[in-house]
Amino acid sequence: MSRPDPIVQKRSNKVYLPSGEELEEARQQSHSVVSKNYYKGDYRIICGLLIAFSVIVYVGVTGLVLPWLADPNFYYPLPQVLATPLLALVVFLAIMTLWSYAVAVNQHPGRPVRGWTPSRHLDGVDPALDPFSPNRKVRLCDICETLKPPRTHHCKVCNTCVLRGDHHCMWTGNCVGYLNHKAFFLFLWYLCTLIWLGIVFGSLRIASVIIFGAGYASLYEDFAANWPPLFMVVSCIAAQMYAGVLFQEQFQQIVANVTTIEKRDLVAWKGCWRENTRKTGESQRLVWPYNMGGVTGNVEALIHDGWWLAWVPSVPHYDEDAGTYFPMNSDYIDAIREESGEKASGSGGEGSSLGSNGNTQKQA
Repeated sequence: MSRPDPIVQKRSNKVYLPSGEELEEARQQSHSVVSKNYYKGDYRIICGLLIAFSVIVYVGVTGLVLPWLADPNFYYPLPQVLATPLLALVVFLAIMTLWSYAVAVNQHPGRPVRGWTPSRHLDGVDPALDPFSPNRKVRLCDICETLKPPRTHHCKVCNTCVLRGDHHCMWTGNCVGYLNHKAFFLFLWYLCTLIWLGIVFGSLRIASVIIFGAGYASLYEDFAANWPPLFMVVSCIAAQMYAGVLFQEQFQQIVANVTTIEKRDLVAWKGCWRENTRKTGESQRLVWPYNMGGVTGNVEALIHDGWWLAWVPSVPHYDEDAGTYFPMNSDYIDAIREESGEKASGSGGEGSSLGSNGNTQKQA
C-alpha cells in the first residue's frame, strides 16, 4: 500500500470546485495543450488514404484469404472451414471502415443554432453553466457572434463553433464533434481490427512457410507467392503504430467522457486541486463534471441510439437543442448547489443537466 502524501493532513468528502480564475491560470500554464498547428486536410490526402486502404484490403483478400480456400494447408493447422467466415469478416470490416470514414468526412460535426440561448430549466437549476468558463457561465464567441453552449469550441481551421468539439482531424479534413464523433471512433475501431487481422494471418502464413518449408530460404525461393503476407505484416504494423495510438487515445477519453480539447481543462483542474491540497493540507474529492461514475454511463454519451446500434456509424438527431446539454455528475451538481446556496430541487441524479444564467463572457 502506498503511503499517503505527506502534505495531506486530512481528507474531506467535499467535492473540490476550482474558481474560474484559478482554472484559467492553470489552463494557460498547462503544457498538455492541444496543438495549435492545425493542418487542414484536403481531398488529395483523403484519396491517398482510400487508395492505400483499398490496396491493403485487396492484397489481404487475394493473398491471404482466397488461397486458403484452394489450399487446406495454407494456414496449417487451422481448419479450412474458417476460410469462408474469415473472408466474410474481412469484407464486413472493410465495408464498415469505409462507411464510418465517409460519415466522419462528410458529416458536419454540428454548430450552435444562431441565436441559441440557454432557456431550458431542469431540476430547478438553470442550464447555462459552463464548468470551464472563468465565471462558470456560457461564453460568447466573438467570431461567430453567438453563445457557445457547454463543451462547444471554435475551430480556427473551419472558422465555426463546433458542438462538443473534440479536435480538427487532418486525415478527414473535418472537425470531429457531436454529430460525427461516433463515426470517427468506429472508423478507428474497424480499421484497427482489420489491421490486427492482417498482422495475425500474415504472420501465421509466414510461420507456416518457414516451419513446413526449407526454413527462411523458403520465403525467397517462391517470393511471388509469399510477398502478400510479407507486405501485409510490414504495412499493417506501420499502420497500427499510428492508428493504434489514435484509437487508444480516443478510447481512453471516451470511457472518461473527456474530449481531446478538454484534456487541457482536465490537466488544469487536477493542477488546481493539487495546489489547493498543498496550501490547505485538506484533500477534497476530485470530480470531473461530465464523469457519470462508470464506463457505461460515459460511453452512452457517445452512443446516442442505444447499445444495439453501437456498431452503426449513425448520426444523432439534430435540432436546435441537440449537442447543447449534457448530463453532469450528481456530486458535482450538489457541490454547485451548495456553493451557490441553492436548495436541491428534484432528485438531482446523474442524468440531470444544469447551469446558471447570468452575464456571458466574450471569448472565441
